[in-house]
Amino acid sequence: MSTTPATTPVQAIQEQTQKQVQAVQDQVQKQVQTTQKQVQDQVQKVTEVSKNVAGVYKKFNDINSQLVSGLLRQQLDLFNIYTESSLAYVQALASVKQPQELMNLQSKAVQDLNKSVLGNVRNTYEILNDSKTQFTAWAEESFKQISKDVKDVAKDATPVVAKAA
Repeated sequence: MSTTPATTPVQAIQEQTQKQVQAVQDQVQKQVQTTQKQVQDQVQKVTEVSKNVAGVYKKFNDINSQLVSGLLRQQLDLFNIYTESSLAYVQALASVKQPQELMNLQSKAVQDLNKSVLGNVRNTYEILNDSKTQFTAWAEESFKQISKDVKDVAKDATPVVAKAA
């Protein structure tokens, strides 16, 4: 006959309680790990969204820089047009002998200036129109991307928030 000590009812209850406490602790630990993983996933998604938003602003900045650069070039070109036109007019004035020649010179100078300025205006219009097209495409693309990102983060965050509450 073996001599194993018999467990008393109090010891049995203590053992049962310890097992239950351990089971609850294990369950809580698993839930904490799951929640931590979900929070890490959400942080990762928010980080990705932040990178996407930074990309959106970078693209906006690129388009804006391109626009400003193009407009500055056009402004400099316009300055050059007026300077060259004025210089050519002054040089041509030296060869004028009669009033009719002066009238013809002025008429030709104005025509040449108008032609050059009109070309500059057309180029400026093309730059502005191209920028408008780029900004419109940028806005549509950015809105779609950011909306999608926010919906994804919000959808995935809902279970984490609900479990935490």
